[in-house]
Amino acid sequence: LLFGTAVTAFSMQYRMVEHWQHAAAVSALGFAAVYAVFALWFARQDDDFAVMKQAFAALALLFVTLAVPLGLDGVWTASAWALEAALVYAFGMKLRQPHTRLAALTVFVLAAMAQLGGWQFFPRGSETLMGGSVAGTLWLMAGGAAMVWTWLRQPEKLAAWENGFQAAVQALALANAVALPMLLCGATGTAYAMAAYALALAAAQFRRQNKVVSLFAVGTGWLAMLLAATSNHGSLKLTAAACVLAAAFLLHRSRWQPENAVTPNTAAGWALLPFAALLAMAGVSDVLPRAWSPSDFWAVWWAVWPPLLAASRGGRWKQGLQTCAVAGWLYAWSLFYAPEDWGAGKPVFATLTLAMMTVLSLRAMTWQPEKLWRSAAWHGIALAVFGAAWTAWLGKLGGRYADGVWAQLAWLAVPMLLWTAFTAWRNHPRLQPRAVYWRWGSMAAAVFALAWLLVANWVAPRASGLPYLPLLNPLELATAAIVWQTWRWHGLWLAEYAPDERKMQAVLPSALALFAVSALVMRVWHEYDGVAWRLRDLLASFGLQASLSIVWALLAIGLMVRGNQQAARPLWFTGAGLMGVVVGKLFLVELGNSGGVARIVSFIVVGVLLLLVGWFAPMPPKGGEGDEEG
Repeated sequence: LLFGTAVTAFSMQYRMVEHWQHAAAVSALGFAAVYAVFALWFARQDDDFAVMKQAFAALALLFVTLAVPLGLDGVWTASAWALEAALVYAFGMKLRQPHTRLAALTVFVLAAMAQLGGWQFFPRGSETLMGGSVAGTLWLMAGGAAMVWTWLRQPEKLAAWENGFQAAVQALALANAVALPMLLCGATGTAYAMAAYALALAAAQFRRQNKVVSLFAVGTGWLAMLLAATSNHGSLKLTAAACVLAAAFLLHRSRWQPENAVTPNTAAGWALLPFAALLAMAGVSDVLPRAWSPSDFWAVWWAVWPPLLAASRGGRWKQGLQTCAVAGWLYAWSLFYAPEDWGAGKPVFATLTLAMMTVLSLRAMTWQPEKLWRSAAWHGIALAVFGAAWTAWLGKLGGRYADGVWAQLAWLAVPMLLWTAFTAWRNHPRLQPRAVYWRWGSMAAAVFALAWLLVANWVAPRASGLPYLPLLNPLELATAAIVWQTWRWHGLWLAEYAPDERKMQAVLPSALALFAVSALVMRVWHEYDGVAWRLRDLLASFGLQASLSIVWALLAIGLMVRGNQQAARPLWFTGAGLMGVVVGKLFLVELGNSGGVARIVSFIVVGVLLLLVGWFAPMPPKGGEGDEEG
């Protein structure tokens, strides 16, 4: 009855005076005064009238609030409501009256909504980013700050609804604070202000969790980066990047969150960190002369990433270290798209930068917490990326600055080095996890080296700039090194990861050796007899065929003698099988050269070798000590 009567009476009063200026506002103030007098009167009575006192006080506040929009425009209405809400909330908190605080919070939300309706984005004829009332924005910001301050000083735990309302108040107050630079400045000034906001807000939540503040830190950081990225001022980009990187650090290293825990702040920091680092690179490139030209591209990486690595290490910032590690991968990947029109000195700088980023990425990985430092995924990706990058980069340099076989060897350098190192240092404590480097890393390097051997010995021989000497030229020395490394690695690898296949240890090295020796014989005839390097022409040369038969027979004799000495029947049978191939080749191929000298020589030499091996290296007895080893 009390509230219904008040609303009905004021409605009739409003209809009578609405055609007079400010009459409705004066009427609302009159109603407020009447109800305030009754509230004071009931306050002096006994506690039996406490409900009446609260009801009349609420009606007085209602009519005062209603008088504001009736007498003032939208901007001043919002300002007055914000001030009123702050004062009422303070009194409600002091008097421990939840319903009063609820009314104050509701009024502030209504005031902020009214204020938002008066903003204009990108107004015409103005250099500022927004149009609206600066005074009203200040009042809303001040009122919201006062309410939040009152709430934070309350030692008691409040209800969930009030905490939710306070989150809305904080968001609205911060929205007005963010809008203030946009009302006063253009894009450049706003970018500087947003960068400062991001840093200040991140610092504000450093000791105490506040999801709203963290969210606004991310939002202002992104706004600062977007505005800076669209400008041509390198100093603005560097300033914004530095502030946003500092904000990301504070979000990740907040004292209230547990160590190594994943919290909303973790995502908030990651939303800023990588993009701020890229903005810093863009800022450095704008400061440098001839920005983003190939000659200056390397300098950007030197200027940004080593300082960030040092700061991350000093601040124990694992997310910063992870970003530095990934940055090394990105630079390595970028070299696949390096321009072909290099000038003098550019490949040198790019190679030095690749070396720096490789060391930087590996150091960033080793400075991680132990769980991440020993992560097989991190090490596997780093090994794959840097291994492929260094291989392709040296291969590209070799193709540009070297000729012939030296360009081929440039592609082999890195895989061969890694293969040898992983085999020799397979138990070294720094090559951990062992499965990444020894098991899979060495296998990948071996596959690449073997593929190189097959391709390099299949294609036409390339000049080395030196006189051709069998066995003493770059291609055949590299081939011999691969065959020897295959023999060494294959036995060790099978013994550890496939012990049941140890009897097959000699198969792969033997096949490679046979292929390499056959290619050597073909190259000798190609170089000294002028046989064209085409498979059809090579196979048609009976002199080459005879040479292959003799060389294969010598290899077979060597295997059979070795098997006899070690009593290793599998090794002896391998040689015997190869000798059988030689005999079959004699009858199927050499006999086609009717009356040729090559046929006669090959038959005589192979026959003599068969007699010698039958006398000096007969089949070893079954069950010899070398059977398992063989």
